[in-house]
Amino acid sequence: MPNSAMLLWSRYAIAFCSAYADLVRWALVGIAHLIYRRSILFFQQQCPPKDSPD
Repeated sequence: MPNSAMLLWSRYAIAFCSAYADLVRWALVGIAHLIYRRSILFFQQQCPPKDSPD
């Protein structure tokens, strides 16, 4: 009986860890995407396009 309980707990732990890893990976991807977009907007503001009539 304790053996099956340990097996059940380890299965839950593995499922939880994989779900947590997925969550962390998606969070990192989202943060990187936000930083990427912010830096692109920042560089566009810093360097205006050359073809503007000025």
